[in-house]
Amino acid sequence: MSSVQRSISFTFKTRSYQGVWRTFTFEQAGEQVSDRVLVVWSAGKARLDQEKGKTYLKRLLNGLAAVQKKLNTRRYKQRAHVEQRIATLQRGNPMHRLVDVALGGEDETLSLYFALNREQLAEAQALDGRYALATNGEHLSAEQTLPLFNGQDGVEKRFPTVKGPLVVHPLFVRTDHRIEGLVFITLLALLASDLGASLPPARPGADGRSVVSALCQLACGGRDLGRW
Repeated sequence: MSSVQRSISFTFKTRSYQGVWRTFTFEQAGEQVSDRVLVVWSAGKARLDQEKGKTYLKRLLNGLAAVQKKLNTRRYKQRAHVEQRIATLQRGNPMHRLVDVALGGEDETLSLYFALNREQLAEAQALDGRYALATNGEHLSAEQTLPLFNGQDGVEKRFPTVKGPLVVHPLFVRTDHRIEGLVFITLLALLASDLGASLPPARPGADGRSVVSALCQLACGGRDLGRW
């Protein structure tokens, strides 16, 4: 990444953010490619990251302390079993690299040392609340980039809607304009379904499906679309 540029302050959905544009260069298909990257800092995300980090660290340290207490008793006399338990505690815990762990000795004479790595902890805490958004849109400002990326989640969550609630009768359409018409009608139905689901019902029983049904009666007028 290039050197840090001037920090930007902006607001999105009443929340304040800070960001800085950088240039990120990576290799793709043997070629060097550069993209703009907006490194964003959010106070809300920083608090969330800190709380999550504390939870994961506490879980790991408590688990290691429990293993240490049981050391050289029953199954914990066996080095292989203790190694497996330590690996299980570390697996899936994003804070495991912040804790130094050393298992010494052989079966029945085992010793376990673990301690928080303060240097690694400081490096991790420096990233709290920060995330990077890459784009090749040279024209985009920070105020435009963040809403676009946040909007992706809403679009992706609509994929099941496209594949799910509409039962479209199989049609064989022979021309481009009829294909476009079928796609257009399907998209209208999806839009009506979404609006019907998001707006308060005008009367009991009104929902997205009833809106779609009413539109079908209005638009189709009883025509047999199977003859297209």
